Amino acid sequence: MAGLRASEVAYHKIREMILKLDFEPGTVINEISLSKELELGRMPVREGLAKLAADRLVIIAPRRGAIVAPISLEHVADLFDAREAVESGIANVAARKLQSESLASLSELVARTEESRGHFDYEQFLLDDFEIHLMLARLVNNSMLEDVAERLLSHNLRFWRSFYRVRPSHESSMISHRDLLDCLVAKDAKGAEEAMRSHIQASRTLMQSLF
Repeated sequence: MAGLRASEVAYHKIREMILKLDFEPGTVINEISLSKELELGRMPVREGLAKLAADRLVIIAPRRGAIVAPISLEHVADLFDAREAVESGIANVAARKLQSESLASLSELVARTEESRGHFDYEQFLLDDFEIHLMLARLVNNSMLEDVAERLLSHNLRFWRSFYRVRPSHESSMISHRDLLDCLVAKDAKGAEEAMRSHIQASRTLMQSLF
């Protein structure tokens, strides 16, 4: 993180702790303890937490300070709605803009997620899934869409990590990306849009069936 301001360092480090569930949902964050742990001043930590509040990963509560945002069914339902609306459109545009080099990298990632599914390795699957979806967002070359997608995918990663922590992982619970990849290879924009929508809807159905 060389070259970053102290507040940006704080933001990235705390964000990673939240996404990895080192800070569980609902945890009250002690600024003094966290400043010591990160070896940063309280002001950079406070600024980092304010930015995380804008990302909806933290709630700033009067007289209580910063609280890691809880994960509720309502929150997750909103997340799936937002992902379906944003990422289906991204897949459509990405299918038309995808270059052969990017397609090769994407194919490698999809192959890796299939291997993780076979080994029931949910953590590696989630990391690769994050990269697949984020890569598509970057391919559309629209910084606003990329920012929105990255925020949504961060919430998605946190949710599924919390989901698998208390439930056994198996292949059918890790949704494949093969249909999406086939449409991208064929440069089928409409097909890619529908494949992404189906992928997200399958994830939603899985979540609903187990809650």
